[in-house]
Amino acid sequence: MRTLILFFVAVIAALTCGASVAADNMPTLGIVVEEPVGSAAQKCGLSKSAIESVAVRELRNNGIRPAGPGERTNPFFYVRTSAAFPTSLAAACAISVRVEVTALDASKRKFGRFATRNPSPDIVLCSAGGVATASTSDASSYFAQAIELYIKNCLGQLEY
Repeated sequence: MRTLILFFVAVIAALTCGASVAADNMPTLGIVVEEPVGSAAQKCGLSKSAIESVAVRELRNNGIRPAGPGERTNPFFYVRTSAAFPTSLAAACAISVRVEVTALDASKRKFGRFATRNPSPDIVLCSAGGVATASTSDASSYFAQAIELYIKNCLGQLEY
């Protein structure tokens, strides 16, 4: 009986240590979300906190550890959204979403015969996005699903 208990303790310890090591080996990305502005963003259910929540969940679901508050990473995960009413009826919302994993690299300022004047050029490692429309009544949940899809699309372009 005692041997059986020690066996279970050893198995649980091995699993716990393995999970800890796996979490330590996960790549980390900081999340930058531009605040959606304007009355259309509010009426369409877009908020920075809702977008960040989707981003955090999808990064974790795809084996990436979201950086903690104040933790800076290079590269980083960037989400930009905007909203508008495509018709004068205002019964529908349209959003534009762009998600990217971007790295800043001052050493990469020249590409062939082209050079940037930007002192900190960015390199886009993956990018996805598009335009989505929905009625104002279900825009919030629909847009969360659309943002989730764009995040999955972008992360699918990465090797990590």
